[in-house]
Amino acid sequence: MCSRIRGARRGSVWFGRSLQPIVSLVVTSPTCRRSSCPSRHAGGPPEPDRGFVAAGAGLQHRDRGENTALQPAGPRTDRPTSAPPPKVYDVTAGVFSPTGLFVCFEGGEGGGKSTQSGLLRDWLETEGHTVVLTRQPGGTTVGQRVREIVLSPETGELSNRTEVLLYAADKAEHVDTVVLPALARGEVVITDRYVDSALAYQGAGRTEAVAEVEQVNRWATRDLRPHLTVVLDLEPQAGLGRFEERDRIEGESLEFHQRVRQAFLDMAAADPEHYLVLDARDTIESIHGQIRSRVASVLALRAGQFSA
Repeated sequence: MCSRIRGARRGSVWFGRSLQPIVSLVVTSPTCRRSSCPSRHAGGPPEPDRGFVAAGAGLQHRDRGENTALQPAGPRTDRPTSAPPPKVYDVTAGVFSPTGLFVCFEGGEGGGKSTQSGLLRDWLETEGHTVVLTRQPGGTTVGQRVREIVLSPETGELSNRTEVLLYAADKAEHVDTVVLPALARGEVVITDRYVDSALAYQGAGRTEAVAEVEQVNRWATRDLRPHLTVVLDLEPQAGLGRFEERDRIEGESLEFHQRVRQAFLDMAAADPEHYLVLDARDTIESIHGQIRSRVASVLALRAGQFSA
């Protein structure tokens, strides 16, 4: 091994309840330029390898449909540092709970997510399902405090990185204490916003590197993905016009919200199997009917998988 690595420090990324290290990281000296060095860090420290997704106990990898501890997501492609962040996000990887049903509502401001998530809960309960209706941020005691910080106009300006980490902290607490326990019990979890909102608002909206925002949020949520994400699409001008007062995020520029809207549409287009995009200008009854039909199909498909 290269002598330049003598001062390297080691760390482990932990995942799942077993607290077993799944990835060992070696931080090397930026000065080594030996072409024969097996660590391949000539010219500077290596970029963290993002080509892996981890699946914890009781979760399934999308591509294999089975419990797995570590699965390559594909070959790593190094991009020049000047290249723009990708516009289509990594929605094709991830892990899914084999029990319960996880449904997420996404979209810009004023699209009716709260209304439709409540209607879906009511319908599912009449069908005999136990439903947990929650939101991000704010679905836990800790999350409520985070919500006050990130949304209150009194907070004022925040560093973009601070905002990313605050939202990620809310998601970590939410997944560990609300979402995963309910799914383990076989219940339906409906959340108003999830990781896609972080990618759209803190990534595209803030024009931060989306890959970095995604890496933080996927780690925070154990890479857990919804079985279905409903995107209620609405022009920002129309959605923002529904509010008399605006919070910190709603008060951002029209250009900001246009970037957010496009990000949601890009993610949905990349994975139509797990997304449903609806025109939020349609009637409440029509939107609910389309959501109900799609959720019924997902439930029937999952029931068939369990009985097979």
